Amino acid sequence: MIEAHPLGTWAKDIEALTPHAERLAWLAVRWNPRCERALVYQLLPVFATPLLVCEDTQPLKKHPKVGCWMPDPAVRLHLMKDMVDSVSWQLFEETGRYSRSYWVVQGSHGGHKRRFSNVERQLARLRGLELDPPKPGDLPFAPVDGRVFQKLLPYDQVTAWEYAFGVDERTPAFFEAKEKEALKDIKGQYWAWLESQVDDALEAMGRKMPLSDLPLRRVDGPHPDFDAIKDRLIS
Repeated sequence: MIEAHPLGTWAKDIEALTPHAERLAWLAVRWNPRCERALVYQLLPVFATPLLVCEDTQPLKKHPKVGCWMPDPAVRLHLMKDMVDSVSWQLFEETGRYSRSYWVVQGSHGGHKRRFSNVERQLARLRGLELDPPKPGDLPFAPVDGRVFQKLLPYDQVTAWEYAFGVDERTPAFFEAKEKEALKDIKGQYWAWLESQVDDALEAMGRKMPLSDLPLRRVDGPHPDFDAIKDRLIS
């Protein structure tokens, strides 16, 4: 008999989006009693665990390509309990992996990322706001349902894109010319996903805050060419 998920069938379907591959992150949906919201946690591969949360006894290994130190993936992770919240510690005991909150289930659009990346903040500024996503508990309660599933459906593709962008930014010579050209097309697709993500959060925050309280752009002086900025970010 298949065990039911405490947060329902959709939560189980969301977790099934990321089969348990050793070198990839997994998703886990858990209730967080502190903020009284369901959160989707990202369980990182052992080698991707930040050293900050590791015990001093953690065996380390040099990354074969980058050369930086990382937790040895052949050894069980040694995590400091006081560096993670109670839900992350429970997930660590269940899986042996460090987890961080990735997605907050709240509001009427299927939720949103727990933290925005630099690219997402740039997109928010194009909308006229300096924006961090709403904090857990800032928006109305929402169940884990099909709206959340649809938002997270492209998770593997999106995280692969984000990884490639990060490599290209840190090591410009890593990709060849043809690959860099392909990255431009990929950035356009990524932008479309981000627009939906950020617009939903903006709409939610816009309903929550009176228009007079929103930190709008200056109305005097020259206005930025938003289309040009968007093209520059994509290319």
